[in-house]
Amino acid sequence: MRLQQYITEIFDSKVKISSDVKKGEYYDYDFSINDTEYEANISVITIPNDKDFNKWVIDFQALSDTLSTTDITNTGHVFQVFAAMFKCIKDFAKREKPTSDIIMYAKIDEPSRVKLYDKLFKQKSKEFGYSLFKKEKKTNFIKYILTKI
Repeated sequence: MRLQQYITEIFDSKVKISSDVKKGEYYDYDFSINDTEYEANISVITIPNDKDFNKWVIDFQALSDTLSTTDITNTGHVFQVFAAMFKCIKDFAKREKPTSDIIMYAKIDEPSRVKLYDKLFKQKSKEFGYSLFKKEKKTNFIKYILTKI
C-alpha cells in the first residue's frame, strides 16, 4: 500500500458528528470516540470598523465531567480525533464556503502535535479548498494560517 493511500484511509472518518450552526458566525461540532467526548468550534473573528478583516479560527477540546482540555490526552486515538476534526472542517468549508483565511494553533511545548499539524495541513488542506500559507512561531504557540486556493 502506498503512503498516500494509507493516509487517505486513516482520514476516512466513520465518526458521526453533530453540529450547531449560525452561518457566517460559528460552527460548533460534537463527536465521541470510545468514551471520550470532543467539541470542535469554528468561529469568525472580526475587527470592528474593518469590514475586510475576518478570519475563521478553529479549536477543539476533549470534554469530561469535570474538565475540558486542549492538551494532549494520550487516549491512543489521535488519528481518529484528527479524522473527525478534518470531517468537521470539510463540512464547515462545504456549508460556509469561506473566502477568508482559516487559523489554527498548536502549543510549542507539544512537539508531536506540531509535527502532526505540519504534515496534515500540507497534505490534507487541499481537500477542503485551502493550502498552508504560513506557519508563524510565536512565544508559546505555532500559528497556522490556511489560505483559500
